[in-house]
This record gives sequence, structure tokens and C-alpha cells, in this order.
Amino acid sequence: MPVWQLQRILARPFDWILSPFGDVHPLFSLALVSLLASVILLLAFRWVSDQTALREVKDRIHAHFLELKLFRHDVSVIWSAEKQILRYNLLYLTHLVTPLLVTLPVLAWFLVSLEPWFSSRPLRVGEAAIVSIFVKPEEGNLLRDIHLAGNEGLEVETPALRTLSENRADWRVRALAPGEYQLEFLLDREGTNRLKKLVRVSRERIAPVARSLSDGGWLAVFENSQEVPLPPTSGVERIEVDYPEAEIVVRGWAVNWVVGFLVFSLVFAFLLKRPFGLVL
Repeated sequence: MPVWQLQRILARPFDWILSPFGDVHPLFSLALVSLLASVILLLAFRWVSDQTALREVKDRIHAHFLELKLFRHDVSVIWSAEKQILRYNLLYLTHLVTPLLVTLPVLAWFLVSLEPWFSSRPLRVGEAAIVSIFVKPEEGNLLRDIHLAGNEGLEVETPALRTLSENRADWRVRALAPGEYQLEFLLDREGTNRLKKLVRVSRERIAPVARSLSDGGWLAVFENSQEVPLPPTSGVERIEVDYPEAEIVVRGWAVNWVVGFLVFSLVFAFLLKRPFGLVL
């Protein structure tokens, strides 16, 4: 199975969860997926961690802190208790290594899958964006013939602005109607060699949009799991749509979605650790 298809499968649950809330405040959707992430991470942590050992080590740390309080005037006892506290803290950290190695990929899965939803937003009707195509350095001659075709939902407002030093061409397009549209790039004068890039036009506050489409590779697949990668033989390195940045604003403050996700996840994990019977 190609990597992009696997990533598409991994991203599909987020489509099911978030699609009904496209018109709701993004903070609600972010809190919802953060709660889901917390539950999954806590279950994974409980499954792979040695809760008995963690509880025993934590109890010993508390006991030595109590020892510090009770014998605060006895230097030898204080010195011994501090050494034991350091020792058991290091032991506690060693018990966390395996759970962290297991839960970090789960966290990465959430971050990669949520990026198309919260980093950019769809174009609005009447809004313009810059569309760019980058050819591979050895295929610079392609720039002379590449042109962009409009359609019923997207109007190409400018001729190609070709920047030979950067192996790129740019156009300005304007959204005419809501929907999902395929921009067609004609790579030759006959129009027989074509590439397509999906563009979304919508009033939704959150929706999955992919700014970039490239010719494959691990990082490229994570950036765009919605579309088939460009053929490696096309001579084109990537296509980009300059979507507007998504905004999560709370009482006039802009909230970065990654920071919001991590804060929500930590809060939910703290609130749920006792119902899950976990030692963290």
C-alpha cells in the first residue's frame, strides 16, 4: 500500500469527527479532538506502563519528603532523604521511558492529521489567492509552456508570472462559488500533459485544506493526504495554494492551534487520570 493511502486511512477518523462541526467555533472542535487524544493516550499509557511500580516509587518519594519535614533540624537525615528523593525520581523517569515511546507516535498521528484542519481555512467566495507551481531545476524549460485553466468555480485573473531563478510560475485566482474544484495545469501547448490541484471554497470555519501537493516522499505525504502525489516523471516539484491562515480567536487573543491542542490535552489528562486509575 502506498504511504499516501495509509495516511489517508489514518486521517479519515478526523474527517468523520470534525466534519459535522465545520460551522462551530474552532475552539470547540479543538477541545473535542483534544479530549479524544487524552483518552487514547491515557489508555495507551495504562496498557504499557507498570502502574504498580510507579505507585510504589511515587509513595517512596512522598515518604522521603515527609521525612524532610519531620526531621528538618537533623542534617544527616535531610542529606540522606534528599539523596533518596533524587534516586527515586530517576527511577520514576526510567519507568516512564516505555510509555512515552508508545504514546509519542499517537500524539504525532493527531498533530499530523489535524494540521490540514486548523492551520489553514478554505477560500471564501470572492476571495483571491496565489497559486504557484515549482518545476524541478533540470526541467526549467517547462516554465515556458505551463498555463493554468480556470473553471466554473475559480477564475484565473492574471497571466503567469514566471520567475526563472526560482523555477516557479504564479497566478492569482479568485473564488466564484462554494465547492471543491480541480485547478488544471497544462504542461505543454497541446494540453495533453496535465496536472491537477484540489482547491476548496467554503464558508466553514474549519475544513481540511492542503496547501501543497508534491511528487511524494514521507514529509509530502504528511502534508497532503487528500490527493494523489504528483507523478515523479512530470517534472514538477510541487504545487502550492496560498490559503488564508486559520484563526482561533478567544476574547481578542489569537490562539495557535498546536498550543491549544497540547494545553487542552494536558488539562483533560489531568482531570481523567484519577477516573482511569492512573499514576502519572
